[in-house]
Amino acid sequence: MQTIISRIGNAITSISAVILVLMLTIVAMIFFSHTVFYETLPDTMVQWERQIAAWAIACSWELTILVVVCNTELLVSRRIPIVLSICSGFVILFFIHAFESDLSIQEYLRRWFIGLLVASINIVFSSLFYRKWCESNTTKTLAQTIV
Repeated sequence: MQTIISRIGNAITSISAVILVLMLTIVAMIFFSHTVFYETLPDTMVQWERQIAAWAIACSWELTILVVVCNTELLVSRRIPIVLSICSGFVILFFIHAFESDLSIQEYLRRWFIGLLVASINIVFSSLFYRKWCESNTTKTLAQTIV
């Protein structure tokens, strides 16, 4: 029984678990972002151009968040990831139409909570991934040094 519990604990605290959740979040966010960008791009664009542009912007936006958070120590300001997280939250809020005027208070609260929750998950798992990656590399380096 102890080995099963240890395996579960090791799986949950592994970098693989962090990467899995991070990738699921990024994939979902790409779809959210694509929808928002597609709806925002001008109707005068040909549909296929609009689709490709929306997919390209969505992928680059979500990967920008990941790369920036994972390279925070290289940034001029440590506030940049916070600004990106807030922007990511707004993308979600636009996607779930959290600014509609005909929503009840309960529906506003639900949608804003979901927007903040998903934006938080995005930034938290990006940060967690970076820290776990550093930890993994440190462990490998130490193991190589010992041998």
